[in-house]
Amino acid sequence: MKPPATAAFASRTELELYYAGRQACPPEHASGPFIREHFLLHFITVGGGRFEINGRQYLLEQGNAFLIYPGQLFYYQADPVTPWTYCWIGCNGAGAEKLLAAVGLTKDAPVYRTAHIRAVERAFDAINRNAPKFAARRFLEKSLLFNLLDVMMLHNAQPDAEPRATGGFDLVSRAVTIMVRELDQALTIEGLAARLGVSRSHLFAAFKQHLGRSPKAHLKCLRLEKSLDYLRNPDLRIGEVARAVGYPDPLHYSKEFRRWLKQSPREYRRHSLSTQ
Repeated sequence: MKPPATAAFASRTELELYYAGRQACPPEHASGPFIREHFLLHFITVGGGRFEINGRQYLLEQGNAFLIYPGQLFYYQADPVTPWTYCWIGCNGAGAEKLLAAVGLTKDAPVYRTAHIRAVERAFDAINRNAPKFAARRFLEKSLLFNLLDVMMLHNAQPDAEPRATGGFDLVSRAVTIMVRELDQALTIEGLAARLGVSRSHLFAAFKQHLGRSPKAHLKCLRLEKSLDYLRNPDLRIGEVARAVGYPDPLHYSKEFRRWLKQSPREYRRHSLSTQ
């Protein structure tokens, strides 16, 4: 469906659907910076990504929706590890802003969240599935569009509020940032969870959902991967490399490294230096 050709059309109708769609994005797939002349609403059904608008950045996850107003410059990008799948609609009309605000979406609060992901997803899918019929059945288009807004309003988890900072995707992002910054320190998962204001089980669940591994396993992976850079420096002893990535015991580091790459740190160093 193509959008109406004139802005005057939007002022004559309360709410009009311009188009709808659904996409499973590849890692780091981006859109923007662009400007649209209508409202554009996305709902994330899987994964997460980053949304930038009004000089602010939002890290979003499954169950979040984000709204772009007409005339706003925006940018959004799928996560490199767990890229999002989302549904979307483009719409406009004299009542569009008021109706979307009733759902919980405004210029100042462009992000929505719900725990009833499948219910909202089904409402989006009904629009996509029936789109070929809309030319002949204008009331069907209207009914499904208003049904979507009704379902979203009914299942809004945080009316008039931003997504919680401890939401899964944002939580994982902040945790990984700390891990990378403090690889050489005695960082524990219990201590990390306490610093982030969540329980260890909450942190574990977020990592399993978004990265497919536990926080402990991810921290170990980051440490071992970083040690590869240090091993390429022949002036560093194995013990110095181990301590630089948070292993005070070089023997423990060597055992973990061998389990990971099926060779010792010395063997890896010898091979990497011979191929430089």
